[in-house]
Amino acid sequence: MSTTHEKRQKDLGFLAGLLSRAQLLRSAIIIRPSTVLKIHRAIVNAKYNLTFNPPTRSGPKGPSQKLIDLIIETKLKNPHMGCLQIAQLIALNFNFTIDQNTVHRILRKHLPSAGPSRNHGLLFWALGKIAFGVSISFALNRRCSKRIG
Repeated sequence: MSTTHEKRQKDLGFLAGLLSRAQLLRSAIIIRPSTVLKIHRAIVNAKYNLTFNPPTRSGPKGPSQKLIDLIIETKLKNPHMGCLQIAQLIALNFNFTIDQNTVHRILRKHLPSAGPSRNHGLLFWALGKIAFGVSISFALNRRCSKRIG
């Protein structure tokens, strides 16, 4: 973890790179050579720390590859089975509890077409209602126009 002093040194080093040679020579009175060396050392250390010690992600790592393969294989052999049934099958046979939402996420990620099918029946029902309403209003408008005209 860098201190505020090291951070200040890094900032000064960055700003020194933005100055022209003439401006750098004029400002060399302010910055001592030891400071420049410390800045250089801090930048090199930061580079090698990031290169050889990449930051790790914290938190759960997710399901193992064997479990993912098992879920995909089960779904491919039994396409009619839903996420809940696959989760119950794994819990029953392997004594390992898994949530149906986890099964759904795995199938959605690894088999894009294997998620629960949505036939959009509600959409067709709504469109039918709209079309039926339009046809009724059209018929009523025709009758009214015949009576008036």
